[in-house]
Amino acid sequence: MNNITVTLQEGKEENIEKYLSIFNECKHEDYISHGEVLCGRATHNFKWADDILAQMENEFMDDLSSENYALLEILQSNEIVGFAIIELYKPEKVAVLDDIMIAKNVQGKGIGAEALRLIDAYLQSKNFGILLLESGVANKDAHEFFEKNGFVQVSVEYAKLLR
Repeated sequence: MNNITVTLQEGKEENIEKYLSIFNECKHEDYISHGEVLCGRATHNFKWADDILAQMENEFMDDLSSENYALLEILQSNEIVGFAIIELYKPEKVAVLDDIMIAKNVQGKGIGAEALRLIDAYLQSKNFGILLLESGVANKDAHEFFEKNGFVQVSVEYAKLLR
């Protein structure tokens, strides 16, 4: 990892603008999956909602105050370079990685892989048994990244536009 130190810490309200900046720079339509449509981030035709940044700001605020979510900052040398949103199904010991984004200027340096390793350790320390995620079908780089980091495909989802 070229002596890069990556750490995780709980998200903070005062850093929401930084998370929004990273989200805005990294979002692309290949990222959209059915989860983005379900929560209103994306339209039925798999395009980002017009108010996506306002939605994300509200989501970050909600995540910070919820026991059912972990909003984690990904830091390199004490600078926020990414974030992860993890939904926690505590009774079932199931976690869902709703989002993980790393700033473009530091992608490809092992930060995402190290962040995933730290997320695994974080969840294991809380006795979670599985980490799930979903990804847009065209998001091939992400699929390769997740598979390289121990994820395996467990389902295939379909959509049919009704109008």
